[in-house]
Amino acid sequence: MAEILVWAFSALLAFAVAYWMAAPFREAAQKGPLLAVFFVVPSVALALYLYLGNPQTPDQPLSPRLEGALAELPPAAIMARLENEIRLRPKDVEGWRLLARLRTTVGDHTKAGDAWQRVLELTADAQPIDVEAQVGLAQALIEQDGGVVNEVAVALLDGVLEVDGNNLLAQFWRAQSWVQQGEGDKARAIWQNLRAHLPDDAPLAKMLDQQLSKAN
Repeated sequence: MAEILVWAFSALLAFAVAYWMAAPFREAAQKGPLLAVFFVVPSVALALYLYLGNPQTPDQPLSPRLEGALAELPPAAIMARLENEIRLRPKDVEGWRLLARLRTTVGDHTKAGDAWQRVLELTADAQPIDVEAQVGLAQALIEQDGGVVNEVAVALLDGVLEVDGNNLLAQFWRAQSWVQQGEGDKARAIWQNLRAHLPDDAPLAKMLDQQLSKAN
């Protein structure tokens, strides 16, 4: 019963944090924050609870301002608490992954890129490649450049699509790169493929409908 209660609480926490953190972006027109909220926030909230709030994890020395239930902490305190955990375990891949996701969610793309780069370094010998980290680094570079998909980001995205041709974020940003290069037909083909696999009420589906209507 105790285990069921823990999972129920973590699920509720995930939805609550997702709703709260998405508030500033509900009326925003920017695609980057919307995509971050749509793809990242729920997994960040749940994973943070399981990583930092897991009762089986040994106690670690945290300053008083970082103590307490995660649901009661502001984002800055959660970030500091996670960074403290990583300082204690600098080779903890999942800790760096969570930090990268959280930094992406709050819009700190420069530091998110640093964290994703650290994940890639720690998983350099793993096969297949760490798809999430590679897409995350590409997106961080794109956001830092104000939405411009540079050559480094394109190479990262192409590397992902070679092993996971259905990756939504990689396809989305690769389509954006084709638009910027004046290759509208290639972008449209990607958008149509993405749209065909999404339900009509999905936020990304509505965004793609707008893009396809502009391309007509």
